[in-house]
Amino acid sequence: LINPGELATRLGESEAYISKVMRLLAQGGLVRSRRGMGGGFEMLRDAGDISLLDIVEISQGTIPGNYCGRSSGCEIRETCGYHQAMYDLRDSTRQALGRWTLARMLASPRAKGVVPGCMMRRVRLTGSKP
Repeated sequence: LINPGELATRLGESEAYISKVMRLLAQGGLVRSRRGMGGGFEMLRDAGDISLLDIVEISQGTIPGNYCGRSSGCEIRETCGYHQAMYDLRDSTRQALGRWTLARMLASPRAKGVVPGCMMRRVRLTGSKP
């Protein structure tokens, strides 16, 4: 278990923000909340079974592919080059996010030294297998 305060400290974020994110992930079935003394959040799936796509779509919703404002039944792929490109972008984004799991991210080498703008920190996932 990890509590939001500890996670917020490790990531350099506010506890309120981390708590909101963790509640979204709990609603999406990726983590479970345990209240009380010694409580916190625990992962419900192995780190190798949680992709960035899972996290993005739980927190942001489905990645859109239809930018024309018409109903979802619109056959844009057959009629408009711009919208075809947007569908391709969406599909490529979904594939890339789907390939990256939490385990893969944690197993990747850390940057040597400080990288401006990079907030990635190693967070030990108790009970998970990389």
